[in-house]
Amino acid sequence: QTSQLAPASRTAELIDWENAPHARLCHPREDHLIPLMVVTGAATQDQAQRVYNEQMSNWKFWTSSFKFG
Repeated sequence: QTSQLAPASRTAELIDWENAPHARLCHPREDHLIPLMVVTGAATQDQAQRVYNEQMSNWKFWTSSFKFG
């Protein structure tokens, strides 16, 4: 299943990433999120398309992949 995420929504969610469910459990340090922030900034106004989304087995968090442009 794919879904679209508008640039303004994407930016708002990334700025507020720490308030996502289990954010600090999944990302105890934000340094490995920097590549995501750079790519998202480079995409500027391009639509993001979620091309992969799966709940991790035995965990209560999701993993997703996005394509820009």
